[in-house]
Amino acid sequence: MPVPVQIDAGRKKDHASLDTAPVHDTLGSNMHALAVSDLHGNLLLYELLLRIVDTWRISSLFIAGDLAPGVGLVIGEADAAADLVSRQRDFILREFIPMLESFFLNHRLTHVYAIQGNDDCRAVENLLREFDEATDNFHLVNDRLVELKDSRQMHAFFPSEVPVLHVAGYPYVPPGAGLLMDWVKFENRVELRPPGTDPCADIFTTGLRTVDEVGKGTIADDLTDFVAYLDHSDGTVSYAPERTIHLFHSPPYDTPLDWVPPSGRYEHLRLPDHV
Repeated sequence: MPVPVQIDAGRKKDHASLDTAPVHDTLGSNMHALAVSDLHGNLLLYELLLRIVDTWRISSLFIAGDLAPGVGLVIGEADAAADLVSRQRDFILREFIPMLESFFLNHRLTHVYAIQGNDDCRAVENLLREFDEATDNFHLVNDRLVELKDSRQMHAFFPSEVPVLHVAGYPYVPPGAGLLMDWVKFENRVELRPPGTDPCADIFTTGLRTVDEVGKGTIADDLTDFVAYLDHSDGTVSYAPERTIHLFHSPPYDTPLDWVPPSGRYEHLRLPDHV
């Protein structure tokens, strides 16, 4: 479900506040943002999303991973990873990029900030980076820190009231979300494994990768020194967490999004067996 985000720069808050209804600009000091995740290549959902962005006049759209369609991966199945890469490559080149290019023609003030998720192949990351480099309005923020364009525009008019904000992306998740290991790291040095997993097995060789392993360490290592983790290749921005919007694919820890009720029920509703 899309989550409207109201960034009230006029009150100089250090964080964004979440709302459950479209955000209306009453004083001219609010930036309109929308956050979604896990669309998994569903073109109907993408079409609905862009209609909402158009109707609500959203200036910043955040997509927190799982952009492309996934398929069931089976260990030992011949060319399983190659088939998935081919399918996602076709989706990005034939559907995702043309869809956004068409949208940006009439929405030049809307910017999209995206990361990949655990069901997205890292082998297609280069296609998204190339689209980022060729398009002013699309920003792939895997392992990167970029400027929030809307805040820069408002800062130019209200320099003493509106700070320049940034967006940082972190696509990695702990093991257990699937067989694709491109964006998987252990949470910490304890190396906790999903229930039922052979404690002696190397889950990274048991699972599937679409690229050679990139980077070592754990999620805790990365977040402990996030400045060192982020890619500062352009050398123009510095990390300030109080003025940064963070895109994570994993649900935020110790919040209602990172919680499953016991006994398989929530209030009077039964939870699906696969949860």
